[in-house]
Amino acid sequence: MEGLLYIIIKTPNSGVENILSLGLNKDQENQVSLCLLPGSEPSSNLPFLTWCMQGEEIQIENPKQLVAHEWFLFLSNELDLADQIEASLALLNKNPQLNLCRILSFIDSHLIGPDNFTSWIDGAAHFSDAICFSNRTNKNGALVSQLIEKYKTMRYPMETYILSAKKEPPINQILAHTPRRISHVFDPTELLEEEDTPKQDSFLERQANGKRNRSISKLFS
Repeated sequence: MEGLLYIIIKTPNSGVENILSLGLNKDQENQVSLCLLPGSEPSSNLPFLTWCMQGEEIQIENPKQLVAHEWFLFLSNELDLADQIEASLALLNKNPQLNLCRILSFIDSHLIGPDNFTSWIDGAAHFSDAICFSNRTNKNGALVSQLIEKYKTMRYPMETYILSAKKEPPINQILAHTPRRISHVFDPTELLEEEDTPKQDSFLERQANGKRNRSISKLFS
């Protein structure tokens, strides 16, 4: 594999496929853009292959067909998010010509509120360069604003977007190549301080018994 990689974290009903379709090159002959979807999820109208976890690695179907310039790796809601982040790191290490552009989270605003959602979105925000909120209404608008303000107060550099159903999203800004995530685990290893390495990352670090110091709830499995 080679080219540009986007990692997609999403909730159900976030509208992510419709949003990304505005930015994908759908040249069927050259397969410029290709989505990688978890095998447990329904098929898509977008050009895609499926993947599954084998051990600690991401395995993609039909590897002989892996010809594209831009990849969108959709993470699964049925698997541990931290495990998939580690597997994404392994995928990049195994394919040195594959370059991570951004990690993007797409959130259905109707889901904000329950305590277990806080654990999930804190994990997503930690790794994300941008979070996009869809389906904001008068009922959930205050909760969306509180989340955005929370991460601003914590000085997270990530971008936040509130997507309107009445106009197209700023897809070029969302898909920009500038990293804005607070986690440094995807940075070049020679630039990392000890506390920034994957083993020391607050959501990836493990205790002696193998459990993670901070768990991310499997909210949608």
